Amino acid sequence: MARFFIAGTNFPNGRAIIRGRDADHIRVLRLRAGDDIVICDGAGRDYKCRLVQTLEHEAEAEVIEVVPCKACLLYTSDAAD
Repeated sequence: MARFFIAGTNFPNGRAIIRGRDADHIRVLRLRAGDDIVICDGAGRDYKCRLVQTLEHEAEAEVIEVVPCKACLLYTSDAAD
């Protein structure tokens, strides 16, 4: 599943709008509406999302589930050692 990092995420109405290089990356990966992705917010949360729409320079995804970021937990655990 493709992962994207978006700092300071804010998902109004449970939707994520992805622009810029990440939207371009979605296009290059040939992801389409209905495909699942993960968005990391850099604050310890992963947002499991489903693409609703992909355009040339923008994509929209619906948030399906919010879970703790496993990579963040591993990094925090390693730092504590």
